[in-house]
Amino acid sequence: MGLGYPSAVYMHDSLDFRSEFDEKKPSSDAAIYIYEFPASDNRPALKIYWYEGGRMPKLPEGVLSDSAGMKSELAKGGCMMVGDKNTMVSPGMRPNNPRLVDHWEEISCSPLEPTTPRAVGNPVQEIMAAIRGDIPKCGSNFDCAAPLTEMVLLGTIAIRSGKRVIYDPASMTFSVSSLNAYVKEPVRKGWEYGEELA
Repeated sequence: MGLGYPSAVYMHDSLDFRSEFDEKKPSSDAAIYIYEFPASDNRPALKIYWYEGGRMPKLPEGVLSDSAGMKSELAKGGCMMVGDKNTMVSPGMRPNNPRLVDHWEEISCSPLEPTTPRAVGNPVQEIMAAIRGDIPKCGSNFDCAAPLTEMVLLGTIAIRSGKRVIYDPASMTFSVSSLNAYVKEPVRKGWEYGEELA
């Protein structure tokens, strides 16, 4: 989707189970995070909602009445993309079986042409193929994995403030300055790292 980095992150709602144990820090035991992405040349601004700890989004009507068991599969986790014209759901941790809620039978009979290269076997086979030069690079390379990891980590940092925080990816800083220490913690002299990457 070419999202880039979120411009803002906040915890929409949470259940703080640790408060029962006299810990006063915000907790993500059961939370809803919202990541705001600015508009780009090819798409409008959008929000990503991340549910965890048993929190679940409201499912669209087509999933609620689904006879193929999609509702029970999504109860275990998954991904749901809500668009202006349709909703796509994919149960499970990996998007191996995405479905459009409306007109699924019609779409499954005439699948779209892939626009991105497909994986070569399993991850080990794929990395070996890249090492041999059979493919230019692995599908799960750092170009994809690093921004996704950074996005998720921004949410875990943002919950510490309990506020909506603005993130500047160029300087790797938050609008709540107390959070910046979590991006790159201070280290002892002689143990510095990554300064050339900034």
